[in-house]
Amino acid sequence: MNAKSPSPAPLPPSTVRRAGGFRFSLTDALVLTAATVLTVWLWRREFVLWWALPLVLGHFFLFCNVFLVRRWLEILWALSFLVNAGLHLLQGDTGWWPVAGIQLPFTVGVVTWEILSPGYHGIGSRSVGANTAKPFPSREAPPENR
Repeated sequence: MNAKSPSPAPLPPSTVRRAGGFRFSLTDALVLTAATVLTVWLWRREFVLWWALPLVLGHFFLFCNVFLVRRWLEILWALSFLVNAGLHLLQGDTGWWPVAGIQLPFTVGVVTWEILSPGYHGIGSRSVGANTAKPFPSREAPPENR
């Protein structure tokens, strides 16, 4: 029989310390470069939806690397984009400006919601003092029994 000590229980997600601020990696650079090349290629071949790739990927980068938006807000934005772009396509409008113009308030709303949330940890979070006043519980110091 192997007597191993039990591993400690994982911390709840709200107590896990996340790195804050702007994130950028080699993978990000490669994906952005490849997307730029593909966008230019599609644009030169006059593909009517060439704008969808930079619009969606740009927002993904903005949400995941700059403002570190929570997943449910990203999904909400994506759904609004699909409805917005779908309605324009159904009307035969394939231009980027109407879709981007209508999508802009959704983007501003998602970013504002995230920045004003108590758990905000994206770019500028240290300068506005968000998420720094609350201490994170430690595994070594369990709560007292009262």
